[in-house]
Amino acid sequence: MADQLGVESVDREARTVVIKFRPQAKVDPVRLVALVRKRTDLTLVPPAALRVNLDGARDQGPAARRAARGQRGPSWWTARAKETEVLPGFTKAEMTRVAKDDPRAAGGLFERIGGVLAELM
Repeated sequence: MADQLGVESVDREARTVVIKFRPQAKVDPVRLVALVRKRTDLTLVPPAALRVNLDGARDQGPAARRAARGQRGPSWWTARAKETEVLPGFTKAEMTRVAKDDPRAAGGLFERIGGVLAELM
């Protein structure tokens, strides 16, 4: 799909993927703009790139980042207080550890980027 659309590269940095298009890309601009308006995880990046936020929403500055942090759920300390028993070795690092993403899993990175490319076809 990427070759058919004229994608030059797909780069990932942390929770963001940037899809760069060749100058002769076969992407319908009207379809691209409609897709960006419809999906809050997509942002156009000049001159010819599309940013996919893997957290699901456009980065709209510090206020949006603060709001996103507030939606993560209870703090590690609250989670600890709700445990039914006290276990040895409990630390903040264990409670806040993020599970590794499997790009091949259902809803994983490959499926999400493939979905964006399929919508552009």
